[in-house]
Amino acid sequence: MRGGADEHDRVTVVGRGKLSATALIPPFEVADCVAPHRLKVRFRSVVNAPGHVEMYAVVNSPGSDKAFVPVEFRWDFGDGAT
Repeated sequence: MRGGADEHDRVTVVGRGKLSATALIPPFEVADCVAPHRLKVRFRSVVNAPGHVEMYAVVNSPGSDKAFVPVEFRWDFGDGAT
């Protein structure tokens, strides 16, 4: 599967003060393979905090009962602060 490099292939993140950052998704190709780990990033609205969302990520290893234990986390939202 191929994707990216099209004028519609963009990602936009909206942050504090309704400031937003948009970036084009570069060309990519998804190989037909089995990855050793899978990452799911999700978000949900924060109760009693309009305009706030909570993001969380889950990493799992298909076919394994052992929990994935990360060594470190790094987040970069492109705003130079978070």
